[in-house]
Amino acid sequence: KFLEKVGYEKLSIRKICVEADISVGKFYTYFKNKHELLSHFYNIALKDFDQKLKSEDFSNLSLHEKITEFYGIYMEFTQSFGVEFVMHYFDSQNEEMDIHSNNNHIMMVTDQFITEAIQKGYILPEGRSVHEISIDLCMIVKGIIFTWVAERGRFDLPAVTRDMYKRALVGILPA
Repeated sequence: KFLEKVGYEKLSIRKICVEADISVGKFYTYFKNKHELLSHFYNIALKDFDQKLKSEDFSNLSLHEKITEFYGIYMEFTQSFGVEFVMHYFDSQNEEMDIHSNNNHIMMVTDQFITEAIQKGYILPEGRSVHEISIDLCMIVKGIIFTWVAERGRFDLPAVTRDMYKRALVGILPA
């Protein structure tokens, strides 16, 4: 809420510390910069997202339906942060956005869904690995997020994502 009120560009470490009633030195004990603070809040919320995922029943869904619903839920989660937060969290300075990182949570879940489908008999398109397909899917979602931010949140992020994945999966993961 404070970020939305002040705006990221005007948000200084000093303002954060005044709002949180802590010293600047204390802030730097835990965070290198305000971007790292955003990541901290995002990662705390990611635990709630994981709990929501655990409560979802994906067992009777096809691979396409699982992926579509997963990314839709992920976008509900993302949209809940608001445009200002998302604009500054999903940027090139954030190392967690690296699709080649072993810590990319969304990639890990996507890999898991595809791997489970393979164990049940799904055959990957020739010449494509599980991880390469997950990269494709993560790149699509980042493009949707970028467009949502550029449009200042003027469309329903989860609905557009679900619609986009229904269309894109036909080519990326043929049935």
